[in-house]
Amino acid sequence: RLTGAVPDAGFLFRLQGTYVFHRIEALSYPLDPYSSFLMDLQPYFDLVLGVSKSFGAVVIDASYTSRKLVRNGIETTYNHEFDRVEIAPQIRPADELSLRFSADFWNSTGIDFWTVGGDLAWTVHPDMVLAAGSSYALYSVDVFTGEERERVRTYSVGMKWRVSKGSSIDARFLFEQTWVGDFRTLEVGFRHAF
Repeated sequence: RLTGAVPDAGFLFRLQGTYVFHRIEALSYPLDPYSSFLMDLQPYFDLVLGVSKSFGAVVIDASYTSRKLVRNGIETTYNHEFDRVEIAPQIRPADELSLRFSADFWNSTGIDFWTVGGDLAWTVHPDMVLAAGSSYALYSVDVFTGEERERVRTYSVGMKWRVSKGSSIDARFLFEQTWVGDFRTLEVGFRHAF
């Protein structure tokens, strides 16, 4: 992993690579408490390059992600090859408002397509931020069931409320549209920084 910045130019970059040398078989939870779900990972190489440039009130983020199976890895559930390019301008028309748009190009197993998304964050009070947005993921893993979903369009609304110094409540409602059906999730959390 490599990160860097040129503060005077408002430029940031990051480069990260991951290489999995051999097939990884998840053990059951009592044997491997860090693995929540039983999934086999084929050997792969993953490369992420991201850059960010500030132009005053406008920030443009761009990233390229490439994931390739290696050493005769087989494309299966949780094991996919893809290339993704994202361009995401963000603007702050006011101190309390932030708008972000994104355009993504996906290439996976010979399928090319574009998607769009975006989100809005509004600081309605120094202690409260409201947010809404939409995003798209070609592959997504459900954090509760471990189930892989494909072609997931997510719509979300959320709130972060600072209840005291160092403590906040986060709440988010997600509506996901997938090729197998629709899913609704409500997440509520409490965070305290010591």
